[in-house]
Amino acid sequence: MHDDARLRPTHAWRYNLNCIMQYMTADASNIALSARHKVE
Repeated sequence: MHDDARLRPTHAWRYNLNCIMQYMTADASNIALSARHKVE
């Protein structure tokens, strides 16, 4: 592991990951809401 700087997560990588996580969380909550709506 010589090139540690290249493997280290950059700020843009963290920002993209944060956006993806928020998108997935919103998507999961939408699915849960629609599933709950079908049950009722």
